[in-house]
Amino acid sequence: MMIKYMHDHYLDKYEWFMRADDDVYIKGEKLEEFLRSLNSSKPLYLGQTGLGNIEELGKLGLEPGENFCMGGPGMIFSREVLRRMVPHIGECLQEMYTTHEDVEVGRCVRRFGGTQCVWSYEMQQLFHENYEHNRKGYIQDLHNSKIHTAITLHPNKRPAYQYRLHNYILSRKISELRYRTIQLHRESALMSKLSNSEVNKEDQQLGVMPSFNHLQPHERDEVIEWEFLTGKFLFSVMENQPPRQSLSSVLRAALDDTVMQVMEMINENSRSRGRLIDFKEIQYGYRRVDPLHGVEYILDLLLLYKRHKGRKVTVPVRRHAYLQQLFSKPFFKEAEELDIRSLLENTHTDAQSFSFVSNTLKILSSSFQGTKDIGGRSDKKIHILVPLTGRFDIFSRFMDNFEKTCLIPRQNQIHHKRLHQKNVLFRLGCSIIFVEFLRFDVIQIFTGEGTTKVLYASSGDGTL
Repeated sequence: MMIKYMHDHYLDKYEWFMRADDDVYIKGEKLEEFLRSLNSSKPLYLGQTGLGNIEELGKLGLEPGENFCMGGPGMIFSREVLRRMVPHIGECLQEMYTTHEDVEVGRCVRRFGGTQCVWSYEMQQLFHENYEHNRKGYIQDLHNSKIHTAITLHPNKRPAYQYRLHNYILSRKISELRYRTIQLHRESALMSKLSNSEVNKEDQQLGVMPSFNHLQPHERDEVIEWEFLTGKFLFSVMENQPPRQSLSSVLRAALDDTVMQVMEMINENSRSRGRLIDFKEIQYGYRRVDPLHGVEYILDLLLLYKRHKGRKVTVPVRRHAYLQQLFSKPFFKEAEELDIRSLLENTHTDAQSFSFVSNTLKILSSSFQGTKDIGGRSDKKIHILVPLTGRFDIFSRFMDNFEKTCLIPRQNQIHHKRLHQKNVLFRLGCSIIFVEFLRFDVIQIFTGEGTTKVLYASSGDGTL
């Protein structure tokens, strides 16, 4: 009756009509793009083709070659299908062979609409039904190329699952937009070179083309070691790290996203070529992080080659992928502000605090108002990450430079930035607040309007 209502009230106002369950996620923009490529004046009945599960085969009243569109991922009707079918919907309601709505709708469309659900391999990708083993009422594995290519995703039985999926889709869109900005910076830098004009500073930094030759060390200490990895373990020669460890959740998610992007590039023209390549597993690989440019991977991938045109073939293949994931423009957000005076009081009362921390806070608290007005106010936030474990000399040099640049009056100006393999050092003008030592190797400096925070840590044994 819902289909009849759409026919009676909206047939002349819309070209396409969709029936879907309430636990399906629909990408509206992608659905519009897909439907605009089709002719709604033709009788088209779209969705994921179904024949019934194993227990129901032969019991749904389907003749050989007949099918239906599964109701979960959604059924889409062109205007012409509704125009042909709905006048006879009463007959369909009186001649039902099963209790499955989607089966009976497909039977009615086939009988009076003159068509049936499209036999197409692509429909299985566009209208995604979760077939995970022991599925729990939601799509558990989101780091999957199928999630990205699908138009509808089913099922997500609870609102929290829908929000989780929506959050992931939005994060993917953000990544795509940031990648697009990198491409534009590259194009701008290239056009500047071709026109013999000065390259914009931001284009020069973000428009660097991918290459494994960016890093050219002159000394042994400047060489960045590669880490060896498998599908489960990471083997490293880095200091203060076990030689073998399980892949962390962060690294595993990064690898999943990287592999997913690789598979999307490989399958970009899969429809015209009549083949699809699926990812199976990572046999082994190498990884390293260049602080100036990005993350580099060398991966040995086990893939499945599937040909769905002509003679169907499924063959396992192995391919090497040489990848570089460049850093884009950083964005930071300050979660909360700290009160410098209350922090100073807490530092004095804590017997475990270090003397240079207390002395620095005294200097800052007395000069806080003066340094805030020098050079005008700034809303910019700058984060500084400096490894500390076993690097006391580096930290001392950092503090000396920071004192000369930030703490001496009349020098509250931004000077320059220097990045090195072992440490990241920003010389900048700001007011600074020190907090107590925490047990992790990160320094974060947040500069905002009138307040700057530093969060720094020891190696866990009280040494820097």
